[in-house]
Amino acid sequence: RELLQQEGIFAGVSTGAALHAAIGVGRKAVAAGESADIVFVVADGGWKYLSTGVYTAATTEEAIEVLQGQLWA
Repeated sequence: RELLQQEGIFAGVSTGAALHAAIGVGRKAVAAGESADIVFVVADGGWKYLSTGVYTAATTEEAIEVLQGQLWA
C-alpha cells in the first residue's frame, strides 16, 4: 500500500515483504554507522489482490485484517 501511495508502484505481498527486509537492512546499516546501497526486487503485481479489498482499506490494520486467512500458492 505504501509503495502504491508514495511511489505509484502497484505491487503485491511478496514485494512488500522484500521491501520490509530491505528497509530493515538499511536501518541496521545506519544504526551501525555505515552506509549501504540496497536494491530490492518488485516480485509481483498487486492485481491478484484487488478482489480482497486490501487496497481500499482505510488503515494498515484494516488491510491486515482483510488478508487474514488468505492463502497464496
